Amino acid sequence: TWLPQFLVEAMGLSFDNAMLGYALPVVTLIVFNAITGTLLKAGVPLPPLFLGGLLLQALCWWTLPWIGADWTGVLSLFIYGATAGVVPTVLWALPALLVGQMRASGNAFGIIMTGRNVGVLIGPMLLPWLLARSGDWQGAAPAFGTIIIVAFGLGLLVVMLMRRNRERAAH
Repeated sequence: TWLPQFLVEAMGLSFDNAMLGYALPVVTLIVFNAITGTLLKAGVPLPPLFLGGLLLQALCWWTLPWIGADWTGVLSLFIYGATAGVVPTVLWALPALLVGQMRASGNAFGIIMTGRNVGVLIGPMLLPWLLARSGDWQGAAPAFGTIIIVAFGLGLLVVMLMRRNRERAAH
């Protein structure tokens, strides 16, 4: 969506190289969807995967002004693609963690995915508006970094509430 245009306008890549750059996070996303699913099935705790993924996504946005069309750009595309694979996979597993495997119904998944889909819808509409207001890509990046930090804070709050509820239930 926005990435090829960014790679051409902000990074100075040719259209063909921008398409290769666009492929890196897409392929990485698919690989990390599978890796994350495997880790969750193996019992790796969901909260560190989710919160770590969000922090790394925020880092990609906040460091955008210092990212170039060199190894820093490739690393940023890889991290962004990896976290774009981790976070949705964890979101899909979240209802079972919150309400239990046997109670994770379509309603629970619907709430989680509605929230995610609203973000997927708003992001591409927000980006052009931010670009027009700021005049460049680096001016739009802090807004997305901030949105992700807010999501991290909300995720941390959910984790803390879950732990508190478990501790209460254990007593």
